[in-house]
Amino acid sequence: NLGSGVFLSTDNGASWNAVGVSHRLIESLAISGSNVFAGTDNSAYYSTDNGTSWNATGLPNIYVNAFVISGTNIFAGTDGGVYLSTDNGASWNAVNSGLTNTYVVSLAVSDTNLFAGTWPGGVWKRPLSDMITSVETPSGDVPKTFSLSQNYPNPFNPSTRIKYSLPSESKVTIKIYNLLGQEIRTLVNAMETAGNHQITFNAGNLSSGVYLYRIQAGDFIQTKKLVLMK
Repeated sequence: NLGSGVFLSTDNGASWNAVGVSHRLIESLAISGSNVFAGTDNSAYYSTDNGTSWNATGLPNIYVNAFVISGTNIFAGTDGGVYLSTDNGASWNAVNSGLTNTYVVSLAVSDTNLFAGTWPGGVWKRPLSDMITSVETPSGDVPKTFSLSQNYPNPFNPSTRIKYSLPSESKVTIKIYNLLGQEIRTLVNAMETAGNHQITFNAGNLSSGVYLYRIQAGDFIQTKKLVLMK
């Protein structure tokens, strides 16, 4: 056997029970919301029911040595570099620009930066805003209506900012689509407080062209175009 899987204790470690992902070498564990993530020697798995059942994430078949959570974003450190998911592990994008050693053994977030410890040596640092979605709620009065602003700058390369307003706490999703209507990326998928919000979209791995961004917040739905020019 490669390993013994994931175990759960409900009595502060006095006793333990196996909860799936059996016969796998478990390299890392993380919790994001109600999801538990397990990094193994052949990919990553997640459970929404405390380990009763597990599903494979969209990561490739690689060692997953570390996880770190930043807001609604999940970073995975692997033997093939750093991957990012903004939709609870359903899809992942490599974010390895500038990374010399791609065997990542540890990850940490400090302020607005991601740090990666690598093998055979070296620490890599990159601003979170270079890679993802950075959601902020500037101070100010609570807006009276839902709104979605035009991204700025537009056209852009490779990053642009999208602002939106919520008059009340809402479940918000913001997604990027191509002109064929195919979903490209999920930028936001979370409950958010009332207020004015801002998100940074980094399209460094996309081709030049026209894309659509769509917000759904409660019953409010709106779509706008953005133009990536490289």
